[in-house]
Amino acid sequence: WTCWQYGATATYFWAFGDSGGASSWNEYALKGSSYTPFFIDAVSVTPAKHAEACREGIEDYEYLLMLKKAVDDSAAKGQSCPEIDRARALLEEAPKRVNASAKALTFRWHNEAIDREVADLVRADILEALNALAPSK
Repeated sequence: WTCWQYGATATYFWAFGDSGGASSWNEYALKGSSYTPFFIDAVSVTPAKHAEACREGIEDYEYLLMLKKAVDDSAAKGQSCPEIDRARALLEEAPKRVNASAKALTFRWHNEAIDREVADLVRADILEALNALAPSK
């Protein structure tokens, strides 16, 4: 959501191979901090919820790209309708809405003031906008 809001096309924040010098399954044995979103040991790699969050964020960005493409395709055909205007507005306000609801700059997930439902609601709004712009069969 932050990448879309600021026009970024990539972000990097995990070190996928840095497990702190020991198995991620036992943080007490680490020689340093673990920066991987996986549980890594000598014989396995298991995704942690952090990796699932990365995947979900990538999918969110893809949803926004799909909506932008639908808007651009409609505009290229010379179409003009309220659904296109609503989709354009959604592309602008959706990431701001999600980022504001998450208080993304605090990184304090125990904060009860964080509204964790907003991203799900915005995803539904994006789906509705995509359906509204879908060609009729």
